[in-house]
Amino acid sequence: MSNHLIEVDSVWKSFRLYNERQRYLKAAVLRGRRARYDEFWALSDVSFTVDEGKTFGVVGSNGSGKSTLLKCLTGIIYPEKGKIEVNGRLAALLELGAGFQPELSGRENIFLNGAILGLHRRELEKCYDDIVEFSELGRFIDTPVRNYSSGMVIRLGFAIAAHVNPEILIIDEVLSVGDQAFQKKCVDKVNSFKNQGKTILVVSHSLGLIEELCESAIWLDQGKLRASGTADEVIAQYQLEKSGVTSTTVTALQKSSVKIQTVSLEDIYGQPLDMLRRPQPFKVKMRYMVQELTQNLDAFISVSVLNGPCLWASTSSSDGVSPPTNVGVHELTFEVPEIDLSAQVYSFSVALRSASNPVEFERRDGACALEVIRPDRALDGELSFHGTWHSEN
Repeated sequence: MSNHLIEVDSVWKSFRLYNERQRYLKAAVLRGRRARYDEFWALSDVSFTVDEGKTFGVVGSNGSGKSTLLKCLTGIIYPEKGKIEVNGRLAALLELGAGFQPELSGRENIFLNGAILGLHRRELEKCYDDIVEFSELGRFIDTPVRNYSSGMVIRLGFAIAAHVNPEILIIDEVLSVGDQAFQKKCVDKVNSFKNQGKTILVVSHSLGLIEELCESAIWLDQGKLRASGTADEVIAQYQLEKSGVTSTTVTALQKSSVKIQTVSLEDIYGQPLDMLRRPQPFKVKMRYMVQELTQNLDAFISVSVLNGPCLWASTSSSDGVSPPTNVGVHELTFEVPEIDLSAQVYSFSVALRSASNPVEFERRDGACALEVIRPDRALDGELSFHGTWHSEN
């Protein structure tokens, strides 16, 4: 008897990309099937299995087919070819809060969203207090959700889905939002599912998170399966590709001499920061360990819209700063005097790499997140971003 709770066998999924926009309904009806389009294959012959009680990771850049794969797994869309079997009660943490009704209170949305996820009212009543406690929204639970910040919606959405008690849990990029304390709580919850023998599938840009949580993984690239195996092996191959290295050993990255320990956001007083109500100075701090003497180290930082494209990036070498390379623990600080952003959640990614060759020691995609809820002036996807690097031994 198979122990596979998830089986994906030669799955293909395509979408139509229309070459012209129909401005009027009449024109669309008259054209009918004559409308010109290109067929785009979001998934091409993808196969893998996830065993019972295992935690499985999916990595890949934006547009690689990760979200399409998850929608196929959860039955939101169906593949053109191939077979998918999911054997067990499934809960998906995809777009948290997508099913919330803004005019209803947090309390009412708990019962509504819980019902959508398959819980009876009696089951929800039993875990209601745990959901509220986990979300940390006690004093706001009877406030309409339309008054919640996006971070509060994410907290409530994760709290509900985490208490469904599924046999299979699918997580898509929701463990790198919110402040560090809440991120830790979410990761601890996932680890508790692991300890209970649950089967978990994690999709994330955070390679450190995949490495920490998962035993095995796959790498998707433009809809195709590029690699599969242990999480360490797949991440190393993915990093080699992204670093531009084509003929070196995978173990060079697996046994990296430089490791990122923590990444955090702080205000000018050194207090943890996860939300901005107005443009203000702040710092991105990265603590790292050098295990073997290294030369020509370069640090990288970027900011992007959560689950969106990169908006801005910088390296320490561009400021003429060389991070310490002697054996020991070091700290790098990127100081931002002021930032102007539209109101949404932004993700920060960091990396440490060699300045003399394209080897990347470690990358943390989505290492921390910042929620902007009330900027002084509205912006339409633009940002003003300036900062300087500093190094401390």
